[in-house]
Amino acid sequence: IDVAVVGFRTVSVDRDDGRFAISVNEVPIFCRGACWVPPDAVALNAAPDAVRASLHKLVEAGMNMVRILGHSAYEDDEFWDACDQLGIMVWQDCMLSSFDPPEDPEFLESLGGELRQQFGELQGRPALTVLCGSSDIHQQAAMFGLPLDRWRSPVIDETIPALAEQILPGTPYVVSAPTGGDLPFDPAEGVASYFGVGAYLRPVSDVRSAGVRFAAECLAFATPPEPATVDRVFGTTTGAGHHPDWKVAVPRDSAASWDFDDIRDEYVRQIFGVDPFRVRYSDPDRALDYGRAAVAHLMSTVLTEWRCRRSGCTGALILDWQDTGAGAGWGLLDAFSLPKAPWFALRRVLAPVAPLLTDDGLSGLGIHVVNDGPGLYRGQLRLSLFDMSGVAVEEATAAIEVPGRSQRQWSTAVLLDGFRDLTNAYRFGPPAYDVVRVALDVDGVTSEAIHLPCGAGRPVEADLGLEATAWRAGDDWQVT
Repeated sequence: IDVAVVGFRTVSVDRDDGRFAISVNEVPIFCRGACWVPPDAVALNAAPDAVRASLHKLVEAGMNMVRILGHSAYEDDEFWDACDQLGIMVWQDCMLSSFDPPEDPEFLESLGGELRQQFGELQGRPALTVLCGSSDIHQQAAMFGLPLDRWRSPVIDETIPALAEQILPGTPYVVSAPTGGDLPFDPAEGVASYFGVGAYLRPVSDVRSAGVRFAAECLAFATPPEPATVDRVFGTTTGAGHHPDWKVAVPRDSAASWDFDDIRDEYVRQIFGVDPFRVRYSDPDRALDYGRAAVAHLMSTVLTEWRCRRSGCTGALILDWQDTGAGAGWGLLDAFSLPKAPWFALRRVLAPVAPLLTDDGLSGLGIHVVNDGPGLYRGQLRLSLFDMSGVAVEEATAAIEVPGRSQRQWSTAVLLDGFRDLTNAYRFGPPAYDVVRVALDVDGVTSEAIHLPCGAGRPVEADLGLEATAWRAGDDWQVT
């Protein structure tokens, strides 16, 4: 007779020297995922099948953690059952958001009753990985210029961790997110909210210089949904980007003179060298494609950098998982739970076995292979170079081995038996290479990473000369 489902695990956090590195069963984990938004963010009563399907998409994208933010709501048993069974770690905030909790007895009694109930329901949940007292409390106090002793809150510093230790002993606790350094929002110490690449309009190079240790929320962009959803909701792309119905779903700070459409468009200018307004003026479909591609490029580039062990980053949770309204929200899924462009890009970068490419400037192009699985990966690494006309001009192959739960790095100079300016850093003459491709075979599927030495900007081509043929192979279809 089945009586119950039981799971066992240990969780620890290494906080030495400014780190926030989570280990599960003594195995260090690179935590990657998103801040959870349920399929029905209004009624909060989505069907269990819808919740499970949403979490399956998270796993399919190579992610392993969700954060329940403190401005949302505690989740139900169906959510926790699915996370337990799918092996998804959960970072659980207390529902205090950025609220500075009072210390009067009536409030403390009410809060204590709420937390005893919620913590009690989480007993025995292997998915529970981190408890967090609040979001932004320390950050808000610091950004207002208050002295250090004014950041402190006995509720989140003492009351909540004492209850957690009593009911959920051994569960790692974070007093507030962000927190860590001399300033709580210093990304190089402890837990960060990283929006350098994003709202603060920092260049992609900031990802290295910021020294992020663990981003409990990051990379918030107003990402347009896919064309089918745009057609379904707006009927046409002519209003996308400026119509009031479109702007309803675009996040913005109530005190700001800009919104996150503006942030995305600024990165379109930087990455592709085009003016999004001019493109939208004559070709609204292409303007949306530029926006999708810019966000996909930024997220995949940043997560590539953070996933390489040399970065020192041990976790990144994207804000948000799903849109709450139809339009260009922060979500990796749209309001109908359909993946948006960055989801597809991240699925390659975050796969359990993945090749990664980093532009290391004068040091050349870095080739990294990550193996999160427990077993040894053996395969053939293929490096291909294409000239400015798109012709494959050089190729190198190497048999590689990557032990379980580790990474390895290769030099392109060694693989090619000589120097090639694959990052277009030396510029002794016109660029020789337009595309660099690295590919692996992983369980019968080609996993690849692409680098564009001359950048992502490209002229519009009337015809790329692509041809496709589809045929049925058993119960599946294949396309060449």
